[in-house]
Amino acid sequence: MLHMAPPRKKHRKPGETHAVHLRLPADVFRRIEAKAAMAGWPLNRVVVKELVAFPDLEKLKKLGELIADMEVVLARHGARLKEKEFI
Repeated sequence: MLHMAPPRKKHRKPGETHAVHLRLPADVFRRIEAKAAMAGWPLNRVVVKELVAFPDLEKLKKLGELIADMEVVLARHGARLKEKEFI
């Protein structure tokens, strides 16, 4: 029995787009759908604009984590100061 090689993948040219399928929470989809209707744009354009608006999302996540850590440090420091105040 002869086995054929699997078909080759098509290579995209630089800048060529491809389909992406997203599953969005209902509230997010309603918000994007409303923006698209108000602007008269296709959903795809609104999604792209939303993504472009947050290029530093990973940095913001890290900043949020650092701020949360700093809140803990300040709370502990404040508790120590309060303890010394009563001694």
